[in-house]
Amino acid sequence: MIADSPAGAIDAGAKIILGIAVEDVTYREKPTRIVGIVVQWDPVPLTGLQVDKLGVKVRAVIDYTGHDAEVTAMDARKIPELNLTVPRRGRCGHLKPKIL
Repeated sequence: MIADSPAGAIDAGAKIILGIAVEDVTYREKPTRIVGIVVQWDPVPLTGLQVDKLGVKVRAVIDYTGHDAEVTAMDARKIPELNLTVPRRGRCGHLKPKIL
């Protein structure tokens, strides 16, 4: 069941934060690793408030954003050394052809 995955992560000590969007990641080199994320509360852009984003130190990031894998795609763009490939998707989740 898909609910087992988040439950297992919580049982292992993970923290799940709802109502935020990951805006950026911070990383270190040698070895290349993600050490933090920059988040914004979902209501902030909707209300037009001027609120600073929050930096959160992390030991691991689990991308549970669905088909678009937004956080993983951000990592792939920002840190090419990770050699991540994320399929690009169009409307309704259909794969877009890669432009070579």
